[in-house]
Amino acid sequence: MPIYVFLAFSKDTIRKLLDEHDKNKDKRLSKEESKNVFIELDSHFPGWRARRALERADYDGNGYVDEHEKEKLVDYIYQCGYKSAVRQPST
Repeated sequence: MPIYVFLAFSKDTIRKLLDEHDKNKDKRLSKEESKNVFIELDSHFPGWRARRALERADYDGNGYVDEHEKEKLVDYIYQCGYKSAVRQPST
């Protein structure tokens, strides 16, 4: 039977995930792009999480998480404690 260990995403991994979800490569994340990040993280309420993330990270209120605001979004996702299941090799 396989054994899985749950590891928290590192901040670097979260940054890469955010970059992958910037579909139009404009260096900012819309609410929809943020929602897709939370879907990939297997959030139970991705739309709600995306709204909360924008409330915390969108300092200028333009409806996007811009490049200079991205670290706040990384911190928010990290604090949420999302984890990834990693299969351990059989012994």
